[in-house]
Amino acid sequence: MERQAEAAGYARATMVLESNQQRLLESIYNDPRADDARRVYADWLVGRGDPRGEFMNSWPQTTTGSQWSNGSSKP
Repeated sequence: MERQAEAAGYARATMVLESNQQRLLESIYNDPRADDARRVYADWLVGRGDPRGEFMNSWPQTTTGSQWSNGSSKP
């Protein structure tokens, strides 16, 4: 199917990450419950005009005020 799409003139989509973006995402992957890295990444996206940053900034914080902040596992 992929070859058929390329033969029809469709380009293969690739995502190239900037080094700063890669480091920010690695921080989030390494500690997904930490809000700081996620907030910094959201601000980084906003600074580049990416609407995903505003969306991420609308998420509630996970570590403060969360029902799981006491260390219990998620249901």
